[in-house]
Amino acid sequence: MSRSGFHAWLNRSPSARFRSDEELGGKVKASFAASDRTYGARRVWRDLLADGADCGLHRIERLVRLQGLRARPGRRRLPKDSGER
Repeated sequence: MSRSGFHAWLNRSPSARFRSDEELGGKVKASFAASDRTYGARRVWRDLLADGADCGLHRIERLVRLQGLRARPGRRRLPKDSGER
């Protein structure tokens, strides 16, 4: 890489996609936190679509992965005891 190319990259303003990812990343994190850390990428994506965000599933998957968000597994419960033997 040339020096001039490096310095041009260094001083360049962030791209539109990067700015959009930053904004959408905040919404992803907010949706994930509101779900008590139980939503995965697909449910976060549906939540954002309901809020009017224009995005695709793969983009949300990438943002969730980059932020290191991992959904907690659901708790399994024992079957109800009817008291009969």
